[in-house]
Amino acid sequence: MEIKLKPGNKQHMEYLGYSFSYLNAAFELVKNNDDRDNSLHMLPALFCYRHAIELFLKFLSVAGKQKFNKDHNTKELIKTCVTILQDIDKKQFKKAANRFDIEQVTINKFILYNTSMLQKITKRYYFHLYVGKLKFEDKKNILLRYPDNLKLCKKIDKISKKEIEEIKKDIEGLRVFMIAFAFLFDSSPRWDNV
Repeated sequence: MEIKLKPGNKQHMEYLGYSFSYLNAAFELVKNNDDRDNSLHMLPALFCYRHAIELFLKFLSVAGKQKFNKDHNTKELIKTCVTILQDIDKKQFKKAANRFDIEQVTINKFILYNTSMLQKITKRYYFHLYVGKLKFEDKKNILLRYPDNLKLCKKIDKISKKEIEEIKKDIEGLRVFMIAFAFLFDSSPRWDNV
């Protein structure tokens, strides 16, 4: 399968841009959380992060020439994206490798590793597994929009510094993958001089 990033397609590229924006907002809310009330800052941070994941998955779906999916169910979106990432045309790996003067196998390993990482974080944030052992399925990505789910809010109020550090790592891991993916598979000249 050939991945097509469409710089001329404003809507398609906006999904990537908005995903970065939500990811950056999540990071800003999480990075200095030590002195803040957890629920007041972590609820919006986690919503932004989940929404960033959703938008990136939609971006990947469209890049893989799938019909746009308006659904918010990241559990289903990740299945489509894994197939897309596993079926990337080997010619594209070669082209990207030549363009950046790296071995094709390195790009393949990078995609495989990050596909696994993307699956793990999608599952983790779909079920809200970042806060202890409670499991909240969130098919519509709505549990964090409002502080209505008291069980989840109470768990977030008690989120530990270690859990916050894990969330920061997840955010940074996704950011690296998004940037590298855009560099590797966008054939437009705007990346050539970066």
